[in-house]
Order: sequence, then structure tokens, then C-alpha cells
Amino acid sequence: MRSLLVSAMVAAFLVMLTVVVQGGTASADNPPHEAGAGATADSCAGCHRAHTGQAAELLKSTQPALCYSCHGTGAAGSDLDVENGANDDLSTALKGGGFTNALIDTTDSSLPSDVGGSTIGVTSAAGATSAHTVDGTAQTVWGNGAAGSGVGSSSFNLACGTCHDPHGNGKYRILRPSPPGSGGSGTSVTDEVTKDYDTTDYFNVAYLGSSISNWCAECHTRYLAASGSEDTPLAGDSDFTYRHRSNGSGSAPTCIKCHASHGSNASMGTNSDAVPWPGGAAATSGANSRLLKMDNRGICQKCHEK
Repeated sequence: MRSLLVSAMVAAFLVMLTVVVQGGTASADNPPHEAGAGATADSCAGCHRAHTGQAAELLKSTQPALCYSCHGTGAAGSDLDVENGANDDLSTALKGGGFTNALIDTTDSSLPSDVGGSTIGVTSAAGATSAHTVDGTAQTVWGNGAAGSGVGSSSFNLACGTCHDPHGNGKYRILRPSPPGSGGSGTSVTDEVTKDYDTTDYFNVAYLGSSISNWCAECHTRYLAASGSEDTPLAGDSDFTYRHRSNGSGSAPTCIKCHASHGSNASMGTNSDAVPWPGGAAATSGANSRLLKMDNRGICQKCHEK
């Protein structure tokens, strides 16, 4: 009997040790964002209330507040603080930047080397000068739609869950194949074998290849351009006529080589800030960094060195 008790205690200790060793915060496509979580998964209650939901889809609160409850400032649910573009241990910057603040070294002068990620704390992060608006309100999706259809849809309700599948799907950053309402046909972005969320180099992100540009084009249709598009006009389109190549094929850059997916802290000077929006819409000071990773559109110099 004593030997059975000792065996049970040892087994319990090993289980506890396993939890400690394998413990830590969740990563994409792990609890609570886990496809096939089983019959008695506890993760559902983290976001949903069957009879007392305070937001659509029985969510306990609206987005992005619900997402920030794990992925925001000081949140305990995840060490990925997308609100401030940092790891919660304040040691590294996230690849996607941040919606409120970001830690991108936007003045990095190395040519063409890299764009360094800062290791300073969130309290010293710079405010985001442009970011995807994910509060569910209607946004303009620049370049959405067929050639000649205008600058893009102006009534696209964007939220965190528009791009990411909160239930998990085994894809890169649990990205949906196509954001609902985008009109896209679906793009699968293969997940990393070893998940890596932070960075010290914002420029060298070619590991995803063309699939990430194809995914961005699920919404920004006419921004996807092949080699030669700078000299070959897009037939029937007066807004997106000549375009920088962006399809990630060969030596072509991907969308996220130049742009931060969540938000950037880059600032724009007089000339850079005055660049109008597609279709000639007036520039809005402060918002014209357009998710670019360097001040004054310096990201261009990383390749062109003029």
C-alpha cells in the first residue's frame, strides 16, 4: 500500500513538473485559439457567454477590448501585447508592430541591411502614427475590387476577428483564408514550424514568400503587382495604374517587408506627409505613415539607395 502511495506521489510530481516545464503563455493555434479542442474544452468560456453576451456572436465584450484582455497592456492571458507592439516581458518588439504604440526603430540608417526592433520597454514606445482600425467600424479598403471600380470599398467593418480566426485553424497567425466580406477567394498561409513572434529585424521577413502578399491581396486586390508593373499600366484603372511590384516572387518584396501589419510608429516629413490617398483624397497629417516601417518613406532607400 505504501509503495502504491509513493508511486502516486511520484506520478503527481512528474505531472506538475511537466506543467512547469511546458507551461507559459499561449501561442497562436494553442489554447484558447485551438481547433479541435475537444468535447469539454474550457476555452469557450474565455470569450463567450451563452445567455449574457454583451456583443454579437455571444461575446462577453466587443473587439478589440475582448482581444486586449489577453493581448493588451498588462494582460495576463498572453505575453504578446499587440496593443503596444511588444512582448510582455518588455524585452522584444513584435513583428507586426502595435495598434496603439510600436517599437520599430524607424530611423535606422543602415543601408540596405535591416530595420532594427527596439528592446526598450513599452513605457518608452512611440505612439502609432498609422494602424489598422480594428474596432468594427466601417473602413476604406484601398485597392479592393476589380480594375476601374474606384479606390476601394468604403464600408468594410474591420475587427481583429476579421483577419484572425479566434477558434484556431493551423495557419500562420491563425489568419483566415479570406476575411469575411473582402470578396477574396481564399489564401492559405503556411504556419511556422517553430512559432516566432518577436523580432530584432523588421526588414528581412522573406520567410513567408509570396503567400503573405497573396493574403493581403484578399482585401487590397490591386496592390498585388508583378515585376514590370511600374512600367505596365493596369488596364482600365485610373487610380492604381502603375504599381510597385509586391507579389513576393523571385526578388520581389512582400507587403510586410515594407509595412507593419498592425501599426507603425514611423513619422513623415513635409514631402512624405503630403502624399495624397488613392484617387486624390486629401492627405491627413499624422496618418500618412501608412504602416510603413521607416520615417519619411525611408523604407524605399533600403532597396534603392538613391
